[in-house]
Amino acid sequence: MRYTTASEENSDIVKVSAEMEFNTTVNRHEYKGTWHQLVFSGNGNRWNPKGLNKWLRDIGVYNQRSFEKQIPEFIFCLPTEDICLFLQHLWATDGTIYIKKGIGKIATRVAFSTNSVELANDVSALLLRINIVARIRVGQQDEYKPMYSVDISGTENQLLFIKKVSAFGPKKKQLDDLKIALKERIINTNVDTLPQEIFVRVKEQMKLKGISQRKMASLRGTSYGGSSHFKFSPTRETINEYGTILEDDEIKKIASNDIFWDKVVSITPYGEEEVFDLTVNNTHNWIANEGIITHNSGAIEQDADMVMFLYRPEYYDITSNELGESNKGETHVRIAKHRNGQLDTIKLKALLHIQKFVEDDGDDFSNSLPQGGSWKPVKDIDGDGAKLYIQKGSKMNEGEFDDEAPF
Repeated sequence: MRYTTASEENSDIVKVSAEMEFNTTVNRHEYKGTWHQLVFSGNGNRWNPKGLNKWLRDIGVYNQRSFEKQIPEFIFCLPTEDICLFLQHLWATDGTIYIKKGIGKIATRVAFSTNSVELANDVSALLLRINIVARIRVGQQDEYKPMYSVDISGTENQLLFIKKVSAFGPKKKQLDDLKIALKERIINTNVDTLPQEIFVRVKEQMKLKGISQRKMASLRGTSYGGSSHFKFSPTRETINEYGTILEDDEIKKIASNDIFWDKVVSITPYGEEEVFDLTVNNTHNWIANEGIITHNSGAIEQDADMVMFLYRPEYYDITSNELGESNKGETHVRIAKHRNGQLDTIKLKALLHIQKFVEDDGDDFSNSLPQGGSWKPVKDIDGDGAKLYIQKGSKMNEGEFDDEAPF
């Protein structure tokens, strides 16, 4: 068993730990420059492992290749201070703390690199335990295995890293330089933002209290921008400001909780597996791998008398069936649970241009309009000649919107 490094600090702590914890004999062999190798003996063999050899096997990391590495399960059960210590020494090996000074700008980077996607996910999950949000980036070079980089970006997250994780050995000087670089930087939150849907609650409370968009802009001390005020993912500070003005505890609670919201960028089919319906008590949630909070929906299904699912092949870019026939508008209503009746799958047709479902052989209503009134076409929604119509003369559809009117 061998350990190779160019760091005297890393070498010393590994040597002392092996000797004190496992009574292992450690010999040092010098290489070029500061590179050297520690050789561990007195650990039994593959048939009868002892000491350090046995411990590495017990925690499941013995003889792992670089792309197979992962953090042992027991690490995730450690107290927060021990997790910080673990991350500190992990960063001392394959971690990066980098500062690049340019003209009028200083770029900083805190990252951990590995060939193992499992290890990258594990490191990201541990960082979340201490409220540090990281992004995993993937780099590919020619025929080599991909490199995964756990990047801690943003001034706020990097300051948390300095405070909670700190640095060991060769990374101490780099951490000191990072402190200086971040000292004068203004925190600009663009990662830990809230979903745009929070504005639904804000608008409801504005309507309830008779506050128009223009008046709200005035109360917040910002220039009036119409509906653009609600077309972005807001920071917690922004939502807390709305909550304070509207005197709404629910909005302020959302702004102050410790949940990190992120977008789902892709969903990859993983095949079929046996699943189990489990429930946790009260308001607790399941924490899935990689630190994802999953909602507790088991009780909802248990209490429901009927559960139905809608499936429309066209939505998933499936434009024809197995016979090559067009399945435009085809919709399957699957009754998956029914306490008082049978289970079945019902086939309907979706008429999206009039927002209606009909029997599969029903009229699509594309060439007929309700009697009475004056109607005008708006647009051809799906390119097949069917149009959406609205009635002329409606105040909602004509003229400019009154900015002073509550929602």
